[in-house]
Amino acid sequence: MLKRIFAILFLVFSVSLPVYGSTVDERVSDAVDVIVQNHNKGYEEIVDELERKGVPKSRAFIIVFFSELAFGRVYIEDLFDVDEGKFSDSYFLKKRDGSEIEQSLENNAIYQSLYALAKQLDREDKTTVQKIGSRSGELDMLRVKINLGKEAKDVTFFPPRFPYELLN
Repeated sequence: MLKRIFAILFLVFSVSLPVYGSTVDERVSDAVDVIVQNHNKGYEEIVDELERKGVPKSRAFIIVFFSELAFGRVYIEDLFDVDEGKFSDSYFLKKRDGSEIEQSLENNAIYQSLYALAKQLDREDKTTVQKIGSRSGELDMLRVKINLGKEAKDVTFFPPRFPYELLN
């Protein structure tokens, strides 16, 4: 069973996107352009737009999820002077039965490409980082903690959860 799960994850994370560039960085950059153009739309609408551009639905969910996470972290680092070491270096795939599979962000090419792009764009165009980063669940959580009297530097960021079923 575990081998099957890892085989599925490998296939999901290694499938190429038909319309976008030939490298992960190019595909991610193209997808970020779509996300920025649609930043004021809902999650499903952005996924649908990526799908219209040729991105498989499961991959579109992954790209949107990780773009909000990566850009959100860069936005938080700037906005609240939070060190990147405060963020979790893993995430969980949460199944309907409640079980979870922990994954490393360090080994996730899509997240790493998005994070590097967010850092680059943060130096060049903070507006793009803000448009995507402001959608971050971690930013929402941080704002709640600050409103409750916590200092941003004292907030603990736990690994985010991603619904496993969206990958299928």
